[in-house]
Amino acid sequence: MDFAFTADQQRVRDAARSFAERALAPIAQEVDRSARFPEEIVPALAEQGWLAPTAQRSEGGAELDTVGFAVLVEELSRVCATAGTLVRAHGALFSEMVLRFGEPALRREVLAEAAAGRALGASALGFVPEVPGAGVTATPLGDGGYQLQGATSVVLLGPVAAQAIVVAAEGGDPSRTTALVVKRDEGLSVEAGEARLGLRGVPVGVLRLEGARVPPGRVLGEVGEGDRVIASARALSCIGVAAQALGIARAACDEAVSFAKAPRQAVGGASAGAPGAPLSEQQGVQFLVADMVTELNAARMLLLRAAALRDGGKPCLPEAAAAKLYAAGMASRAAQRALQVLGAAGWAAGAGPDRHARDARLIEIDEGSDDEQRKIVAGGML
Repeated sequence: MDFAFTADQQRVRDAARSFAERALAPIAQEVDRSARFPEEIVPALAEQGWLAPTAQRSEGGAELDTVGFAVLVEELSRVCATAGTLVRAHGALFSEMVLRFGEPALRREVLAEAAAGRALGASALGFVPEVPGAGVTATPLGDGGYQLQGATSVVLLGPVAAQAIVVAAEGGDPSRTTALVVKRDEGLSVEAGEARLGLRGVPVGVLRLEGARVPPGRVLGEVGEGDRVIASARALSCIGVAAQALGIARAACDEAVSFAKAPRQAVGGASAGAPGAPLSEQQGVQFLVADMVTELNAARMLLLRAAALRDGGKPCLPEAAAAKLYAAGMASRAAQRALQVLGAAGWAAGAGPDRHARDARLIEIDEGSDDEQRKIVAGGML
């Protein structure tokens, strides 16, 4: 089996890596410290087509396959996990669902604005635990549109989104759900949430729809098939989260290795090593790094398998859930091991390993808990 990237995928990796070092590295620490959404990077991401990564270039996209999308998210998240989340949540959950399930007229109306970054999108697809009273009801109107009432779970990008995908129960029947696109000026409002422990530059909030009127033509897929949209979105979202986890883990591992290789003064004691000897000569540090690298490579294989299945048009939700489950836990373990290597230096305010540990913890619970992923994986086998 050939694990090498195609020429297109390698170009994406090179472009994303260069962009991340040039545009994200200078702001990543400040974005985390101030819990600020980096709106200044949106036009640059749009220029690359990365806000609708799988769309055709004629639609403002980058024409990436799923593996290319994962590579993009990993490279951005390695430097700034907030940027990776923006591309994942807006580019995959919103733009990709409009691209895949929207009628041509809806794609022309909504996708162009989303791809250009003029109207960011949020997606309330129910991957996170429900907030009290969450649930949206859709009432059909005579003109073919819908009136929406209710509130969603907490969603990524809610406070900065101009439009959102909402899955609503038609007539209050939870067995008959429909996915629709609703815009701010149609009755969509957002109750912003507090900054979180990690991914602090990503704004979150609850979407509220008090009598929102959605015009005809905004249904994704078929009426009553909201669950199909959710399943498709969930597979790509799990792949995106796993890619983010790989990026965070790589950053933590790289910083640990760099720190361990640097010569340093002995602190004293027989086990301190020769004066000036780097930590990399200590077996305990070598084992920490070995575990990081081994688990990172294992997570990558799970991710690439899920992405390759999706690119081949095959069902991949259990594989994507397994990739997300393992990679997210791996990223947390990698960040903790990096902190062990760096010691006090890793916990300094603004230090990379501290940020990676907090971001990794949020990655574990974004888009569904570990147990939710286990249910999906088990469902594919039992």
